[in-house]
Amino acid sequence: MVEKIRKEAYWAALVAIADEHLEINSFERTGQKLVDIKLLRVADIANALEQAYKMGLEVGYNVNEHQV
Repeated sequence: MVEKIRKEAYWAALVAIADEHLEINSFERTGQKLVDIKLLRVADIANALEQAYKMGLEVGYNVNEHQV
């Protein structure tokens, strides 16, 4: 799944959100369990999801605004 969406325009924004809220700066697998597997606080995940959702709403709003 990660391989298919990496080229999408929003990919960099999602990585930035993950970096800010989850201290994840790449979605690439390293093959190292200590790097690839992370324990995360539920509140941090919720904050990252909220920011991604808001970004999606904003992008959708802007796209619809320019199509009118």
